[in-house]
Amino acid sequence: MSNIPPCIAVVQKWNSFQHGISNNEERYVDYLETKYLLSWDTHYYDSDTDTDDEGNRYTVEEKIDDALAFADPDTITLGDRNAWRTHIVCIIRKQYVYRERTFCIRSYGIEKFQRKWRDYYKKKLAFAKNVRNLRYRELYGKYPRCFKGLLLQN
Repeated sequence: MSNIPPCIAVVQKWNSFQHGISNNEERYVDYLETKYLLSWDTHYYDSDTDTDDEGNRYTVEEKIDDALAFADPDTITLGDRNAWRTHIVCIIRKQYVYRERTFCIRSYGIEKFQRKWRDYYKKKLAFAKNVRNLRYRELYGKYPRCFKGLLLQN
């Protein structure tokens, strides 16, 4: 199994009641509850199952669909649906083994980019809706030049 990041995965927060602990692990419970337990990732395809039964290679879209189907509680016919609601589909940077369990480190790059874009667009709309800037645009056909400087300061 290769560990080439990034990787699409299904993870869940480790829980002592759901995942169990042994007698000698009681002092690690607080630490383990801060970690993400790896349930499924696309690296399983990288071993000997890179093709389906007909010999076709798996595409990235199919891998994403598999991850979403695994994490979606509506696709589960047997078992406790509430237990499956804890699964999170995300991108991971790295996976590692600790105390004979496979954990992973989540990548928050997409979330950071979305937040940055949301903040930028919010400032841009606020600038464009400002009455003084609308008046300037009405007179000169464009917004004032200080708009770019306003957004680049943050």
